[in-house]
Amino acid sequence: MPTQAIEQLLRVTGNPPNATRAAVDWATVEDGLGISLPFDYKTFVDQAPAGTFGNELLPTYPGLLGYPANDFLAPKAHILDTFMRWRESGDGNFPFSLYPEPEGVLLWASGNSFCYWWLTGSNDPNDWPVVTSNRSFTQWQTHKHGMAQFVLDELDAGRLPHFKPYPAARPRVFEPAKANEKATEGLPLPQDHSAALIVAIGPPSTWKTHNNWPAIETRLGTALPNDYKTFIDACGTGTVCDITIFGPDMCESRDIAFRQGDQAAAADDVGLAQYMSFHPRKRGLLCWGRRADGTYLSWKTARDNPEQWTVAAFLPHMRSHQFFEDMSFSTFLLRYSGVTPPTAVIVGAPWLTSITFDHHQCLQEQPPQV
Repeated sequence: MPTQAIEQLLRVTGNPPNATRAAVDWATVEDGLGISLPFDYKTFVDQAPAGTFGNELLPTYPGLLGYPANDFLAPKAHILDTFMRWRESGDGNFPFSLYPEPEGVLLWASGNSFCYWWLTGSNDPNDWPVVTSNRSFTQWQTHKHGMAQFVLDELDAGRLPHFKPYPAARPRVFEPAKANEKATEGLPLPQDHSAALIVAIGPPSTWKTHNNWPAIETRLGTALPNDYKTFIDACGTGTVCDITIFGPDMCESRDIAFRQGDQAAAADDVGLAQYMSFHPRKRGLLCWGRRADGTYLSWKTARDNPEQWTVAAFLPHMRSHQFFEDMSFSTFLLRYSGVTPPTAVIVGAPWLTSITFDHHQCLQEQPPQV
């Protein structure tokens, strides 16, 4: 099999000391997936440091960033879920089937602008060409080459940023309480802008539910901010722009209580768990959503009153973060989407189009009440 492209790509990514690396049991991953994966992709994951090409191409790394070690599809489950629901509803354009359907596309990376697939028609995975789509599934393009040569071509053409490995772990204690006390001096308290957020996105006309919040909060072990609860009651779980919102949901991939372990697991993967605090520990980070590139969106629960919780964004490798110290859940989403200025930008990658909302309808008609 050709190896020149992957060897060149490995030279491009480099071999920095103390980099985060995936340790993948490919036999188990491929057994669970029901298909073998291309040699160049597996070699890249095995030998290159884990990282990303800016915010434009984040490869799937089984077992990293809080995802199961043997589940190849888990890191991109929200994209696959949207693909299936939009195809069924007639939204978007879907010239390809979705693996495991015959000759379906299989997602191996995603970014702010595009999704990156393999077209799995050939029995030899090393012959699978790359297919790209925009995030709204309206534009698709089939490329000539596999993963390694495709990435090299995109780099040469200037369409992808340079590869950046996830930074090496730096033992630095993160103390939400002290950080909040220092950073919020002189700042206004966060405000409830849920009404404006609901108007901006337009709640689903068919969504009607009454969540039993006392029971939900008992299950989670904490009270939650009112603007978040108002939003979930009106709109349910779903994706605002490119941020998947967790809530009380029968689908575990969207359930806020079920997903609380993800961020702690990601920190543990890179040796930082002992330096950070996560829910249910007192004043720990409580995750309410994830961006398409894997960024965790959480509340800083340093204050006892949930109405005073502010937003924190942690990149997937958990070593870079931003605090939005005067922003509630609803304020952050309004600013992130550009509805309310100034725009809230996560690591230099603003949302560039109008606000969107993709409601998540679980196979079960109603979300759980507890």
